[in-house]
Amino acid sequence: MPNVKSVRSRIDEIDTQILELLTHRMRMARDVGNEKASLARQAGKKKATVLVPEREEQIYRRVRRLADQHRLPWPLIQSIFTEIVSLCRATQGQVTAHVLGPAGTHSDWAARARFGEAVNVEYHDSIPRAFKAAEQAVANGDVNSVAVVPIENSLEGTIPATADALLTTSLKLVGEGFYRVRHALLSKARSAKEVKTVYSHPMGLAQCARWLQENLPSARLVEVSSTAEAARHATGAPKNVGAIASPYLAGNGLNLVASDIQDSLDNTTRFGILGAAVPGASGDDKTSLVFSLPNKSGSLADALDVFS
Repeated sequence: MPNVKSVRSRIDEIDTQILELLTHRMRMARDVGNEKASLARQAGKKKATVLVPEREEQIYRRVRRLADQHRLPWPLIQSIFTEIVSLCRATQGQVTAHVLGPAGTHSDWAARARFGEAVNVEYHDSIPRAFKAAEQAVANGDVNSVAVVPIENSLEGTIPATADALLTTSLKLVGEGFYRVRHALLSKARSAKEVKTVYSHPMGLAQCARWLQENLPSARLVEVSSTAEAARHATGAPKNVGAIASPYLAGNGLNLVASDIQDSLDNTTRFGILGAAVPGASGDDKTSLVFSLPNKSGSLADALDVFS
């Protein structure tokens, strides 16, 4: 039976091999990027497209099949490969994600979960402004700028601000991601009983309505632009003020008073990724439609009849 020292020595060798292979993968990605840049220049474009959603989806599907064959937990393997793809993508250029801010919103976490830590995240104080910023960047030739916005939630349905923006935007839906939303009560207070005022985004308040009614029935509820903004308010407020926000925002003076207070543990938000052009087929694709109707009887039935 090998001793601990020899096993650790072998582990060190494997780590070295992993880093050598990662370096090789980055070189290959850089070569692809150089070819993209050459083709872009020939076409008279300012920048080559770094983000190729259909190719990335093919990579993840293939790796998932291999992970299943080796009985490796896919969520953990996916997080590792998200960062590998992010690192290799960065050898070609940087993706900029425009999201609802400030830092720490669920949109922020969703962008990083999709693109990895090498992504450049820019924060905006509303969903429409995130759309506008991405649109302007694309219009100026930055084909690697995207908007990452919540489209619908499993508890509250369609996000109105996103639905309205989708009707007029010049951006194309290039991908999606599903993000499990966890809400927590954060405050300088030590217990929920001390909290008299609760700040959060309207969706955050709605998704925790039952918990609030059962635990803080007399608390004053205040709507703000995002859950991260709610946490910022609570940070500078008296002890009796709390925020419904991501549990990852605890700290910096805010206690995690109660966790997973959303009314459903399966609370999931579908995020859309909107960019410059419709991606090619990946082999397992989805088409999403958004449309508006005149406010008269039978409008929806007429629209749905097209699909029948």
